[in-house]
Amino acid sequence: MLTLMNEALFQFIWKMRLFDHAALNTTDGEAVDILHPGTQNHHAGPDFSHARIRIGDTLWAGNAELHLRSSQWKEHGHHHDPAYNNVILHVVLEKDSEMPAIPTIELGKRIKPELLDKYRQWMHSGRWIPCAGSLPVATDTELLSWLGRLAVGRLEDKAMVIAQRLEMNRGDWDETAWQLIARALGNPVNAEPMEQVARSIPLKLLQKHSHDPLMAEALLLGQAGMLEAGFQELMPLELQSRYRHLRKLHGLESLPPGQWKFGRLRPAHFPGVRLSQLAAIVQETPRLFAAIQKADYKTLQQMFQTEASAYWKEHVHLKHASVPHSARLGKGTIDSILINAVVPLLLLWGQQQADDPGVERALDLLEQIPAEDNEIIRKWKKHGIQARHAGDSQALLQLFKTFCNQKRCLSCPIGYRHLQKVTYI
Repeated sequence: MLTLMNEALFQFIWKMRLFDHAALNTTDGEAVDILHPGTQNHHAGPDFSHARIRIGDTLWAGNAELHLRSSQWKEHGHHHDPAYNNVILHVVLEKDSEMPAIPTIELGKRIKPELLDKYRQWMHSGRWIPCAGSLPVATDTELLSWLGRLAVGRLEDKAMVIAQRLEMNRGDWDETAWQLIARALGNPVNAEPMEQVARSIPLKLLQKHSHDPLMAEALLLGQAGMLEAGFQELMPLELQSRYRHLRKLHGLESLPPGQWKFGRLRPAHFPGVRLSQLAAIVQETPRLFAAIQKADYKTLQQMFQTEASAYWKEHVHLKHASVPHSARLGKGTIDSILINAVVPLLLLWGQQQADDPGVERALDLLEQIPAEDNEIIRKWKKHGIQARHAGDSQALLQLFKTFCNQKRCLSCPIGYRHLQKVTYI
């Protein structure tokens, strides 16, 4: 038993009461009734606080301490530590030594071997998620509740990052929205350089030249480092000329061109196309955050349904012509902008404005957006868990990233349901 058990799993078993409770006695023979196992303590001191345990005829309230072996009480120096003076119960997997005058229960023979086998399989699993072989295990109601909490958690994580960005932008919501939209347009592989371009050009400077589409596009492409080479076609030459003037006028410094990735991208995702589309967004919607605040899902789709300049309908690169293709932002890309930029920004606004319905509106908007279609979401679907909307797909991505991928099965409600199925309960 000891070879399969670790401290984290033992604490989980105690917290969730995944052991045989029948005729439970201390090692001295007194009857034990666990009314509440206590609240787990992740800091220094006893493992669980506020436990409520009936021992014999006496109801005790206090701390519980867990060890795999009873001898660890002295090994860890608890008998010299005043923090452990109010421990009311010592819970051990195996008693291997005599104890001081603290009631002790031994749980080694009360835990099903199947539970330990299941946990060991998960920890050594090479599957995309540890419990892939036995999904789903939850009822629809339970699953929806878990997904709702995960979606909110993921949104709050994003909002926390955006709050730092907002502070760097000195509370400028428009500037922050501009940088977030640029980053989202760069997904999946050019998010970082797209954001760097946006941060290198203050939105007010770009808006100053937004009356002339070519000037805005020249600014973005130039700052991206794409207008440094020699060109033959008239359009790139004109953009280059305008950028050189603007760079000198505003003291700009462009990014190194080597940061951009082109491999395995569809034509519509090439950086030049995206930067031209970004220029069109700013031109058509000068007050970005105000427009975002007022718009519903349909209006936001229309707002971002911009098109790159005509040159990009027959080019994916400034030096190479291509077969004609659409240069308009697709619905899937717009949904990605809403999920990764607009919704978390609205959530943050709602959090900072106590009387504003931004939080509720952000969550409602997320549920209006269709579920994402990527490899992870398709795998969940294959195992019987299907996302109804973007709220669910974001939740499933969060579940995979923060629990499954790190094998945090003991912190996952689905993991708990699996282990509960093989216990005495």
